[in-house]
Amino acid sequence: MRPWRPLTIASLAALLALTACSTTNKGPGSTTATVDTGTLTPPGGKHVAAGSPIKVGLINDEGGSTVSFPEIRLGTEAALKYANDYLGGLGGRPVVLDSCASKGTPASAAACANQMIADHVAAVLHGLESDSGTTAQTLMNAGIPVISTAPASAQETIGKLSFSLTGGASAFVAGLGQWMIEQHYKTSVLFALNTPGGTALYQASIAYLQRHGISSSLVLVPPGTADITPQMASAASHHPDFMWVLGDAGMCLSFMRAYQASGSSAKIGLIGQCTDSQVTDAVSLDGAIAPAYSVPLASNSEARLYRAVLAAYAPGTAPGGLAYVGYTMTLGMIRALHGMTGPVNPQTIATQMRAAKKSVLPVADGVTFTCDGKAIPPFPAPCSATIFITRLDAKGNPTVLKKLQAISLFGGKP
Repeated sequence: MRPWRPLTIASLAALLALTACSTTNKGPGSTTATVDTGTLTPPGGKHVAAGSPIKVGLINDEGGSTVSFPEIRLGTEAALKYANDYLGGLGGRPVVLDSCASKGTPASAAACANQMIADHVAAVLHGLESDSGTTAQTLMNAGIPVISTAPASAQETIGKLSFSLTGGASAFVAGLGQWMIEQHYKTSVLFALNTPGGTALYQASIAYLQRHGISSSLVLVPPGTADITPQMASAASHHPDFMWVLGDAGMCLSFMRAYQASGSSAKIGLIGQCTDSQVTDAVSLDGAIAPAYSVPLASNSEARLYRAVLAAYAPGTAPGGLAYVGYTMTLGMIRALHGMTGPVNPQTIATQMRAAKKSVLPVADGVTFTCDGKAIPPFPAPCSATIFITRLDAKGNPTVLKKLQAISLFGGKP
């Protein structure tokens, strides 16, 4: 079990965007390479990429003293190898990865951005990275499109050269809010980390629920607070219908311990790193509601393909960990650019990404994405507003209850 450390505002935003969506209770990984050619082979047969390679970048926190997410790189590498071996790469040409491990510091993130610019990459796949906003803006200023699984910063949310295949934290909050409304809850309490980077989201969440007849209050918790028993006791004394948390693993653990000690009968919702093993090893999550954009351990065809790709190209990587983040953005890019002809450069990739319609979202069951800037208004970057509402078991494994389209918290409707 990793010791919990308080996160920086930037890394918290990234974690909320990326790890709220699926269990990080890793489960078993494949220990030997097993190639399931039947699952890997697409309709129409195998198409091996050939010709001059196309260079695509990856920036992801790895090897730092406080943050490191190598599984995202492994998922990215596996998806690219699969695309080159089975899907014809990009426009029939193989894609090579120019990978840079940021170390969770502004200096290392800046160095990675500068490496991408100097290496003339055609696009950058943006994993989980602590200084994500500055990095993304630097790349976009250089004309390089930034492709991510979910927006982890304001710059990635509003950037015209940013393409985030899902809606991220605001979509999770909106989706969970819609679930509360459908359950006819009348009162709720949100527990959230007291960070300046979260203020707008928290306020929008409360205002959204108030507009829909759910009297809601906000409890702000200083980062690093291990015991929130007093705050929970105060909230529980008002007998709310629903209590929910938005935070990292430490915050989720504090919330669950205090909730279970309170004896409250309120239903609970979880957004953040709440299914991390340091949480599930300590408390039961049985019955909690959590929004997701994919369920990697499910039985649908997209989840099976994901696991087959990992088994073939990243054996030993647990499919329930963070590898799906890298896999999703990488295969999503390949699918959105399918059929691309002519020159492949930052300009043509950005144009094709913006023009792509109803591309299949990797790992998700029956979900497509369209990057026309209309998925979650008024933001141009998110490409999908689809959210799965799941119920967790004791160890954080999800069962899908419903698929819905998240309403924008900030105005407009997809």
